Amino acid sequence: MRISQIALVITLMLLVVLGTASCSTTPATSQQQTALTREADATLETMLARDHDLQPLLERSAGYAIFPNVGKGGLIVGGAFGRGAVYGKAETPPEMLGFARVTQGSVGGIVGARSYALLLIFEEKHDLDRFTAGGEVAFGAEATAIALTEGSSATTRFDNGVAVFAMPRGGLMADASLSGQSFMFDKVPSAESPQSTGETSTANLPTN
Repeated sequence: MRISQIALVITLMLLVVLGTASCSTTPATSQQQTALTREADATLETMLARDHDLQPLLERSAGYAIFPNVGKGGLIVGGAFGRGAVYGKAETPPEMLGFARVTQGSVGGIVGARSYALLLIFEEKHDLDRFTAGGEVAFGAEATAIALTEGSSATTRFDNGVAVFAMPRGGLMADASLSGQSFMFDKVPSAESPQSTGETSTANLPTN
């Protein structure tokens, strides 16, 4: 094998390693974890201000996952990646359950927006438990995210126990296809285990 070919192989291997590290579910440091939860909370406040009917929907739910910034491209070639925080409604304020990541497939229906915020609301506890079971979950082929506007959540119905809303970071957005999106959940890291990792399994989220 020529030296140039060996160099190319090494470069590709490094890109794979870096890409895998950058796509970890839980942020690497406690400072990064705190920054993500604060950004998630701020994003949810923005969403609540944009659609005042969203608050009662959240109050009736079993929990939710908020991804403040899902971006296209980067090391996920041709796709999207973002991290988020997951909350349960067993306590007030809602209990922080852990972190999640979304990968693969770009969302169709975005006009002029390179990134967007994503909110998943779980209707019942078993719907939330399915998401936090430690495996990979994926949207069905017909799943869509509702473009968040004033009053949009008032008529939204849970589909297979989940309602999904998207808010573009600039630009415009129509109701968007989520086909190809997949999610992975990690529990809140403990002092003994600073970064837990779920066991992989597969399940389907809503198919409209």
